[in-house]
Amino acid sequence: LLLWPLGSALLRRRRLQRGSGSQDDIRYFFERALAVLEKRGVKREAHLTGEELARRLDQPVLLSGFRQVLECYNAARFGADRRAEANLPGIVREFEAMVR
Repeated sequence: LLLWPLGSALLRRRRLQRGSGSQDDIRYFFERALAVLEKRGVKREAHLTGEELARRLDQPVLLSGFRQVLECYNAARFGADRRAEANLPGIVREFEAMVR
């Protein structure tokens, strides 16, 4: 049971890379990016869009990394861009590593 979250993330990443991911898979990786921000003290209020949240970021590293995640997420989620879907897990992983 302790490995379930790790296995779940791997399955989600594979589905996205194969082009068979769901909206939940896409949202999962965006929520991981939001968790990174929250650990750094930036909590997303429910009424804020991703763009509005990005405008509130005052740390350049957080802003540049989150903008990349946001651009890829929007293309995957709302633009049905298969390349963005496949790239989203890697971009989120880079963002997580960047702000450690």
